[in-house]
Amino acid sequence: MQFPTPVSAQWMASFIDATLVGNEHAQVIGINEIHNVQPGDVVFVDHPKYYDICLNSAATFIIINKKTDLPERKNFAGCRGSV
Repeated sequence: MQFPTPVSAQWMASFIDATLVGNEHAQVIGINEIHNVQPGDVVFVDHPKYYDICLNSAATFIIINKKTDLPERKNFAGCRGSV
């Protein structure tokens, strides 16, 4: 699903009360499930089974509940203290 207007990664992190790791000016243009995600999309992962799939997906912005290294060209948001 495409957003009507892109939002910054910083705005997205602030909106969900999360800590942002990465480029705060990156633009998030939509949200999608892991199997349909496109560059610029945000995806959410909260189960270890799907961590690697999300980290290696086309998503530009990942909401995750685990501390992890930041892959190149990805932005993370996580619950405070989890990223």
